[in-house]
Amino acid sequence: MTNPDTKFRANLQQVVPSDPEYVLNGNSLNGAAVSTQHLADQTLVRASRQLQGLAQTVRERGDQVALGGLATTTAGVLERGATYVQNINLAAVRNDLRAVIRRYPNVLLLIGLGLSFFLRRNKRR
Repeated sequence: MTNPDTKFRANLQQVVPSDPEYVLNGNSLNGAAVSTQHLADQTLVRASRQLQGLAQTVRERGDQVALGGLATTTAGVLERGATYVQNINLAAVRNDLRAVIRRYPNVLLLIGLGLSFFLRRNKRR
């Protein structure tokens, strides 16, 4: 049986494997204590950089293959996504989610039950 903590660390190392500043050692990063918020923020920054790089690649390669309009549109969408990811405030999202859960607990419970029923039903087929 796999320890959930070990599984989490393995997944986290896959998300941030190549940056030298991300050397996970127990509950620390380069020997310093790290919060989950800090790791989430750094992961979002990295995802934003990767989206921006992908947008640039799509734009360059699209011009080479004569897909200019489609490539430009796709690159624009990727850049907007990168900006959104970079500017997202996880604390605000968490607070908003808590407010919705507190305001509509029964509705969310019914939605969850409906989704689990639907997924279980489709899994049997």
